[in-house]
Amino acid sequence: MIKGALSETDIKGVLSETNIEELLAIIALTIDYTATQFDFKFKLPSTKSVILHWGDGMSEEVVGEDGTEITKTSSYAGAGEYRFWLSGDVTEITYIYLYNILMDITCDMSRWSALTSLTDLTILNTITLSGALPVSLTYLHLDGDNVNWTYSGALPTGIVSLRFNGPNINWTGLDIGDTGDIDYFGLLNYRIAKMSSSDMITLLTQMTGRTGSLPATVTINDFQDYAAPPSEVTDAVAALKAAKSITSVSLGA
Repeated sequence: MIKGALSETDIKGVLSETNIEELLAIIALTIDYTATQFDFKFKLPSTKSVILHWGDGMSEEVVGEDGTEITKTSSYAGAGEYRFWLSGDVTEITYIYLYNILMDITCDMSRWSALTSLTDLTILNTITLSGALPVSLTYLHLDGDNVNWTYSGALPTGIVSLRFNGPNINWTGLDIGDTGDIDYFGLLNYRIAKMSSSDMITLLTQMTGRTGSLPATVTINDFQDYAAPPSEVTDAVAALKAAKSITSVSLGA
């Protein structure tokens, strides 16, 4: 043992089992509550259950309802910062929808890789996100002026519906995944520094070579040369349209 390090017994003496569970929680949100209560919307198989810990000393167990969206609402008594977290069959959650624009929320997604059943994620929120997304996602919509997320890696490989639309979203990756048959594609407002022509060519080439199909209309904004794209970009657009039977590729500001 490292000199001065705490033993497991020491740690258990300092932290209760609940404290340890909270520290290791896969889904945990810090909520800055003022007046509007927090809604957590999710889906879970009917054979599974999760416990919602609201951060004010209250908790409740919720049994899943398969494909039915469940909405649970906080009952905070006063303004302040609350740590909301989940325990139980968290890895079985299939859908999360966050829409709480009147409060600030912080979420560390560093453990979300364990959410291997999560396919649908929609966030329309005043929220600061950090970390990568679960690889199981097929439906990914981040939308809103106050969605703060910076990430440079590839998106989940099986994406089917993709929408990024927010001035504080900063996805600088150049890989949308290889296998999903995408039926909606909207990179509307998704990076803070405009994309260069070189990066646009890389992205368009990746999209051309992927296995999955793309919709008839594709929109990619935040492009610095949108008004007069160089011939290499227009050639990459033409190749993409031909390979994926796309009617319209819109490159905009």
